[in-house]
Amino acid sequence: MRSRSLALIGAGLAAAFAIGAPTTQAAAPPHWYLQESGSWVSLSGLTGLVEQMTPETLSGEGELAVYTENEPHGEKPVSNCLAKDTESIEDPSEATLPGTGSMEAFEVICEKGTGSLNAAYPTPCLYGEGFELKGVDLNWPSVLESGTKAKAKSRATSGSTGFDSVGSARLEVFCLHTREHAEYEGFLRPEVLVGRVRFIKASTGEFVEPASGAHFYFKGTVFVEPTNFKDVRVTPEG
Repeated sequence: MRSRSLALIGAGLAAAFAIGAPTTQAAAPPHWYLQESGSWVSLSGLTGLVEQMTPETLSGEGELAVYTENEPHGEKPVSNCLAKDTESIEDPSEATLPGTGSMEAFEVICEKGTGSLNAAYPTPCLYGEGFELKGVDLNWPSVLESGTKAKAKSRATSGSTGFDSVGSARLEVFCLHTREHAEYEGFLRPEVLVGRVRFIKASTGEFVEPASGAHFYFKGTVFVEPTNFKDVRVTPEG
């Protein structure tokens, strides 16, 4: 009887602790927020921001550097390029699901006039040759993902942020002089900041040519502008 009483007491204590123990809530998934023109946005909270429950088009333009692995000329294999893209974004009606998007256009131009350096030459292009990267089979689906803020040399920040993740994408490399071309497969996962997305290293966007194994990745910032609002961000803090 004594052992049975102790067992009952132990079960009761375990139940009491289970009831009183704090429950850990899962972090809310990242959603798209847009700033209304003329509105004031607080440092925290949702003042002046609208959660995007209907499709909104983002137009992006910026400067991206394309890095390849070829270094036969003793200099960094990098080209300074101009990028343009168009993406439709939307938050789901179900609050437990993350925001989504669809990349409708994506183009990067690398040649004289797009920057001071043109030393990258993705296969099959020649050294110093201008080239273009164009999206293939567009309307690439994307989803917002939480993650740790990327660390740039000039901005070593920490904390969580959102990434606009295109898990599968294809780009055509078109060489402007030789007229050669090839298709690369890869992904995009830039960090979303206020009014812009940022590529920091290979983990934020890399592409590989399957036949040769040649690859390239992006660094730089693309500024994005909503059609009907002032700015876009993932979290109220941006």
